[in-house]
Amino acid sequence: MSPRVLKGFVKNERGNFALTFAVGATVTIGIIGASIDYGMASNASSRAQSIADSIALNAAIYIRNNTVKPNATDPNETGITEGRHTAAALGIDFSKFASGGSEGVFVDVDYGDDVNNWATVKVSGQVNTTFMRLLGRDSVPFESVAEVAYSEVQLNDVASIAFVLDNSGSMAWDDIQATTSVTGNYIPDSSGSSRLASLKSSMSGFMSYLSTLVGDQTNDADKLVRTGMLAYNSGTISSRTINMGWNLISDSNINAMSSGGGTNSSPPMGTIATNTWMLGEDAVHQAINGKDPLKFVIFMTDGVNNNSGTYWTNEDETDEYRRLVEYWNGWGWSSYYEYSSDPDSLPDSWTKRVCGWYSCWNRTYYGRTWNEGRWVMPDDENTLAACTTLKNNGVKIYTIGFALEPGYYGTNATNSWGNEGLTHIDEDTTNQAYAFLSNCASSPDTFITATDGAELNAAFARIGKDIVEEVIRVKS
Repeated sequence: MSPRVLKGFVKNERGNFALTFAVGATVTIGIIGASIDYGMASNASSRAQSIADSIALNAAIYIRNNTVKPNATDPNETGITEGRHTAAALGIDFSKFASGGSEGVFVDVDYGDDVNNWATVKVSGQVNTTFMRLLGRDSVPFESVAEVAYSEVQLNDVASIAFVLDNSGSMAWDDIQATTSVTGNYIPDSSGSSRLASLKSSMSGFMSYLSTLVGDQTNDADKLVRTGMLAYNSGTISSRTINMGWNLISDSNINAMSSGGGTNSSPPMGTIATNTWMLGEDAVHQAINGKDPLKFVIFMTDGVNNNSGTYWTNEDETDEYRRLVEYWNGWGWSSYYEYSSDPDSLPDSWTKRVCGWYSCWNRTYYGRTWNEGRWVMPDDENTLAACTTLKNNGVKIYTIGFALEPGYYGTNATNSWGNEGLTHIDEDTTNQAYAFLSNCASSPDTFITATDGAELNAAFARIGKDIVEEVIRVKS
């Protein structure tokens, strides 16, 4: 083969390899992109299923309690009427999950008839694609359906629900992270809401969902659910306390919440764990309906406790150690504490050259006995003790860590340059808060993280559905 032919062959082979690589890379990117896009559709479908389940159950309860379908012409109607609604019209936030946000998600409600006496709910929409758009697929549909028969709904249990809600100063911050500009600066995202506004929306939605179940509790025979609320910052805020009673938390009570102050969850959780609150609910229900209630606590915070200092306590199996180090300072003995996770690697004594104003000398340091232990925050310890008391007495605790992912957030306050200020949540704070809330929760399933207002709405909706399904048994 001549050199010219050989060079041509090599050039053709390089071209073939480049073409093959380009095609292969496109296919690989397409497969990866499709999995990401379908994952987003799966998340939307999961949220849609939760909503469909909740609305179908709510609709069946309405028929069971009222024997007729909701009246679309009645301005005071509280039930969800038959036909097509948008998620936006029903107050359901889908902004993070679907094309067109809540306006682009449709909720079709069918109450059936005398023969087919069940409520059927279909939730459907589209998710915009990112990677599959390159392959000509602009969107992926999702659809979820739920069906509950009127005759299958029976009220088997009664319930008491207490809310412990963070009203500290950080609840004024944005509920979504700041975006990054082309210059690398962080800019507060104008599409977000304050954390407190998101909490109020989620609480109102939760109460609206329960209202169809509860109805009028004026008569003893109709008394089913008791609720109470403790808002807190550096302590329980007495003016916003709603004691346990045969009522749902009203919008006026919810909207009375405001942000300010430090964070200390131990006073409200300690109150919840006393006989005057959750532990006294058995006697109250027994006196009215002869049943011990299912008991729930919903504890939401957007940060760590910061109202008290910390102290060291000796404790085994922490892998953290502390020892006293002493030295002669020329006039007397001085000391300080030294900390290590690997004490065997450090000497018992050592010498260091120290210089003053006029001279230098060798100073010897003496390390005393290592003690294994950890730092303790009293507010956390007291809160967790209350959580343990509640769980030991059959209370189911849901904890929600809200807007706690590491990153920058707008503060909704003006800085010295006239712009909205920024604050930063670091990874250590996130891990500390999540570990604390996880320890308080009744199980891994009842510890929930919500990165923004949409996820907080979803968290409250999920908890509401869980509670309703425990209080109301569907025979099938």
